[in-house]
Amino acid sequence: MSARKRSRVSARQATPEVQAKIDSVYNRDGDLTIISSDGMKFVVQSLYLKAVSSVFKDMIAACTAGAAEAAAELTLTDNELEHSSILRLLLDLAYSKPLDNFDLIPCKTMLSLIRLAVKLDCATPLRMISLLVTQPLAPKSSSLNRFYYACALDDVEAAYRFLPAAALQRHPGRAPTGASSTDVPLAAESCLDVCAMSEEWINQLPRKYFLALLRASRWRMITPCAPGIWDTVATEFRAIVRLQNAKVSAS
Repeated sequence: MSARKRSRVSARQATPEVQAKIDSVYNRDGDLTIISSDGMKFVVQSLYLKAVSSVFKDMIAACTAGAAEAAAELTLTDNELEHSSILRLLLDLAYSKPLDNFDLIPCKTMLSLIRLAVKLDCATPLRMISLLVTQPLAPKSSSLNRFYYACALDDVEAAYRFLPAAALQRHPGRAPTGASSTDVPLAAESCLDVCAMSEEWINQLPRKYFLALLRASRWRMITPCAPGIWDTVATEFRAIVRLQNAKVSAS
């Protein structure tokens, strides 16, 4: 065997094909198999997905053209948004299942779910999430999480309502005495202090909402200890986002 052939064989042996696993819930009685970015297979009824998503409808039509419905497969590749843990939640919503323990779902997971639903134009799941986000806070609810969700949903009124209480939450730990990395938030500072946010959490906010929060935060520089200062920030935050929305609508 030549050196080139031996190299190709050893390369194949070094990277064996990953065997996709079958989801424990969505595993039978379906006409479509969806493969998540991490290799999990979901066997689903395509009619549910077609009903909630125009994007899914087009993707399913493309992957079933000229093939038997029972053999249809749809492979997703977005490693961040189309992971099995996110896709499973979206399928639950498509099947009209409730999101159990909504307030216990990690914030980043919910934000990824919202972004995936937006990406796939899933109107009904987005309305279901919006109803959960705007419901009254429960004892285990986080106003900070709700603020981030409202921003991701482009619901400025809900974000405005949650902002003052969210700003009262502080990053854990003792305040640093010197320079610190932007990879981590500044301990003991408000979670909505833009000077104290980590780069990761800045990136979790849609650009329009982050810039509005940045601009509105000028009131904290003018009168940082004034009573109700975060209410003032919230009011200007809402006004800025409304202005940006009006400019987009007019263009």
